Amino acid sequence: MNKTKGFTLIEVLIASVILFTALSLSALAVKSLRQNSQQADKVIQSLIPLRPIVLTIQQELRKDAPESASGQGQYLDVNYQWVAETLSFRSPIEQINPDTGQVESSPDRYRLYQVTLQLEFQGRQSSYTYKELAWAALNQP
Repeated sequence: MNKTKGFTLIEVLIASVILFTALSLSALAVKSLRQNSQQADKVIQSLIPLRPIVLTIQQELRKDAPESASGQGQYLDVNYQWVAETLSFRSPIEQINPDTGQVESSPDRYRLYQVTLQLEFQGRQSSYTYKELAWAALNQP
């Protein structure tokens, strides 16, 4: 019998199929990782202006502590809309007047809001809900 060294055609074909299957699976994994990375980048880019937007809403509510308020705007390519509704409106805790010894209560001036904020960035929309505290000036009823 004449024995030759090397691989048969079947062995080479089977090895090629295994190799190409592994390469295609790894290519799919890399593609999936790239897409996930791009989506995460979009989320991060939409959250960067979140703090300045919240501070803008906070300033608006603390101007005069209205019963409800809403607004919209744009910051760093992020469009936003917000609505604030009063959850509670209360006075500070009662205090004892050191001169008279009497318990004194103040008028209601602290307002707790439920704020709903909607952001839109590159076609992606996000909605956030949080609570914000504001107070009326002492001379307001």
